[in-house]
Amino acid sequence: MTSIPKQLRDLQIRPKKSLGQHFVHDPNILRKVIEAASLDPEDVVVEIGAGLGSLTEPLARRVKKVYALEIDSSLADVLKDRFPGRGAVEVVWADALQFDFGTPFRRWKRKIKVVANLPYEISTPMIFRLLKERECFSLLVLMLQLEVARRLAARPGTGDYGPLSVWSQLYCDVKIAFQVKPHSFFPPPKVHS
Repeated sequence: MTSIPKQLRDLQIRPKKSLGQHFVHDPNILRKVIEAASLDPEDVVVEIGAGLGSLTEPLARRVKKVYALEIDSSLADVLKDRFPGRGAVEVVWADALQFDFGTPFRRWKRKIKVVANLPYEISTPMIFRLLKERECFSLLVLMLQLEVARRLAARPGTGDYGPLSVWSQLYCDVKIAFQVKPHSFFPPPKVHS
C-alpha cells in the first residue's frame, strides 16, 4: 500500500490545518479501531472523516454499508474515485456536525455504528451532537485527543470530571480502548490520542 504522504503528494493535496486533518497511517492502529467496533456483516457504519479511505476499505469488507463522510471536497472526490458505484460504500460530502444520522438509521431500520477519527477542534460539539441523536446508535468508536477521552471517562471527584463526563456517562458506557501516539498520524499532531 502506498504511504499516506506519497498518496497526498501524488494527488497534490496538502493536509488542511483548518480542518484538523491528521491521517492515521499505522496499520496496527487501523486494526485496533476495527476490533473496537465489534463489526458484524449486517452492520451499517457511518465513518466521520474518511480522508483517503484507509479505514473505509477494511470497514467495507466487514459490514453491509459504510457511509463515508468527508467535509473536504477534494478528499470526497478521491473517495468517490476509489469507491465508485453504489456498493458497500456511499461517499457523502458533508459536515458531520450537519449530517442527519437518522437517515441511515431509518433507511436500514437498525441502529448504526459510528467510527471516527474526529478533528480535535470539533470533538466536543460532535460528541454532544451524537448524544443528542443517541437513539440512532448502537456503538460509537471515536478517536479523540487523549485529554478529551479522559474527560469523557472521568469518575466523579477527579480533576477531569465535568459536564462532558456527566452527559456522556448518562447515556453511554464510556471506556478508553487504547492510546495512539502522534507518530501514528500524518502529519503528526502535537498530542496523544
